Amino acid sequence: MMDQMKTKLVTADDIKNLEQVPYDELVPFSSSYDIFCRGVKNYGDRPAIIYTGTGDHDDPIQETSYRDLLGSINQTANLSHRAR
Repeated sequence: MMDQMKTKLVTADDIKNLEQVPYDELVPFSSSYDIFCRGVKNYGDRPAIIYTGTGDHDDPIQETSYRDLLGSINQTANLSHRAR
């Protein structure tokens, strides 16, 4: 899967070859939630989001890890589910 994803699509033959790969091999996720779970598995406490505010060098940088991002996603989903 990863080898196909890193392949550059330059020619028509490249596209034809890519089209021969089953979709489930190219896109192994069944939902966006699965993508975030994979991010936690692969990157855990590394930054998923780096926010620099206005971009001024004096602005504090805020980072959110993949793990914290997934935690916030779960928290929001649970809150939404309970609100029904």
